[in-house]
Amino acid sequence: MKPLFKMDIKNYAESDARIRRPSARAIIRTEDGRLAMVYSRNGQYYKFPGGGIRDGENPVEALAREVREETGLLIKKDSIREYGSVLRLQKSSAQQNTVFEQENFYYTCSAEETAGEQILDDYEKEAGFELRYVFAKDAAAENKKASGGRQMCMQASPSSRLPGKPRASSSGPHFSESRAYPLRNDFDLVMIARDTAVLEILGGTIPEPSVEMAEFLLRSAVQFNPGPWEQHSRNAAECAEKIAARCSGLDPERAYVYGLLHDIGRKFGITGLAHVYDGYRYLSEMGYANAARIALTHSFNMKDIHDYIGKFDVTESVQDEIQALLAGMEYNDYDCLIQLCDSLAKADGIVSVEERMNDVKSRHGYYPQKKWDMNLRLKEYFEEKMQEDVAEKLGVSRQTISKWETGETLHDIRQSKQMSLLYHVSLDELIEFDMDVKEIQDIIDRTSEETEEKIDWTKAWGKKYPILVRYQKEVNTPNYAVRLGAMVDELKEEYNYSDLDAFLVLKDILAKVWQSRKK
Repeated sequence: MKPLFKMDIKNYAESDARIRRPSARAIIRTEDGRLAMVYSRNGQYYKFPGGGIRDGENPVEALAREVREETGLLIKKDSIREYGSVLRLQKSSAQQNTVFEQENFYYTCSAEETAGEQILDDYEKEAGFELRYVFAKDAAAENKKASGGRQMCMQASPSSRLPGKPRASSSGPHFSESRAYPLRNDFDLVMIARDTAVLEILGGTIPEPSVEMAEFLLRSAVQFNPGPWEQHSRNAAECAEKIAARCSGLDPERAYVYGLLHDIGRKFGITGLAHVYDGYRYLSEMGYANAARIALTHSFNMKDIHDYIGKFDVTESVQDEIQALLAGMEYNDYDCLIQLCDSLAKADGIVSVEERMNDVKSRHGYYPQKKWDMNLRLKEYFEEKMQEDVAEKLGVSRQTISKWETGETLHDIRQSKQMSLLYHVSLDELIEFDMDVKEIQDIIDRTSEETEEKIDWTKAWGKKYPILVRYQKEVNTPNYAVRLGAMVDELKEEYNYSDLDAFLVLKDILAKVWQSRKK
């Protein structure tokens, strides 16, 4: 049977003992293209029906038995055809110094339309196994979902500028994120990743690691070679995700995964050029061709191996292979994005491209000028790309976005409302860090009642009149509130005003008092 890929986590010692448990799994398609899959209600994932081959069974016999037990379906034995195999190697979670080795044999087949009763063991009952029919792409997407959905909460000033270019006036971007994952152990996680990759192949796409799988691979790698490269990878991932979220055509989750795994080759030791090749081979073997590509290209923004900064600790034949691979690639935005984020991320945070390059130069003694210049061009490219995305969503030109960022012009309230939705911030937050005080009166004139209720006007006006922020700590506010409230009630009672009308009248009277005192 032809191998599809090899899910070898390499989180074990070669001297460890082996537990071998081959399995047979069914790919059952219906006439409308859906697959008969086992769904775990408690684990929130799909798996192919099938399981371990018992002593004395051949793979086809095991296939028929496992499918009948897990789904109640009867396989038509004359329809069974070989599809491909996946070898899985992973450190055992049950026994120390032991490797779980499983050859998974996948077969295409058809089944009788009517399903009988399932015959589930205790583990399968606890997992809530049930038969479901689903399209391959939908099952793969479900497997990659985090528990309750994965959310990225972005709170940022509406700027497409990356570190290294001064802003006119802003408190700068600030982000907070929340990720929630299913409570899956590492053993189940790899099983799900294996079947998800097969689903993606069936759906005609290149397998991609889920966020959860990428986190696991990084976590496992760091156990073998701990160091600051872990936090550098995480910072690069966060940076890539946030930039991708503002660029049309890029998937923030994929960008995050690629950033997380770009240095995964460091799992195999403290190396130079070898980490690039090791990471490429490691991810390629697992079927993650796109992530493997990033592990290779992230170090070569000029597509030239001689621009690598560090030790050339691989053979000449490997160097030739790397150069040939680079020459055969047409860089895409993900390649360029991770190259940029690699040049923005240090272990202790995100810095300007110039600071990061100077840091590398101080450690290695040099930095190729062409590589330096390319990093700056990449920064400009993604700044423009982010501006174009924002401009398209707001219906303005990219030049307008650029002028907003430099403070040459300011957006109006309608654009502000769109921007607040785009960047997931409230209007008063938008005003607080990105709105010049001279626009406030214009905002008042053009703001709807619904929008007005959402704005903290005290905070907005407080930029011009700091006393509005300060007085709350100095004045006995409740005392004045009672007396002013009584005046509102008096106006309501005497003139039959509504609450709002009485409030507006009192406010206008106070304004007239102020005007008369000024005179």
